[in-house]
Amino acid sequence: MFWLVWAVVGVLTWWGMGAWMKGNEGVGGYWAALIANLFGAWFGEWLLGDWGIVFYNFNVVAGLLGAFVISYLWNILKSQL
Repeated sequence: MFWLVWAVVGVLTWWGMGAWMKGNEGVGGYWAALIANLFGAWFGEWLLGDWGIVFYNFNVVAGLLGAFVISYLWNILKSQL
């Protein structure tokens, strides 16, 4: 179930950032942006540990924060190229 919660958090952040920022496809297209969000969700959860809202050993708040930061950095990288 950890993987399911992780995937849902990553996909929801990917969708939310796409609605918020124009051209969320980033450097490598939509698939690369999705992979970056999934990595960000995993990295945020790994880095911040178990606090806040935890479902099936996945910290949802930390996953959202990590995915948001990586997605934002991904879009900045796109604007630089």
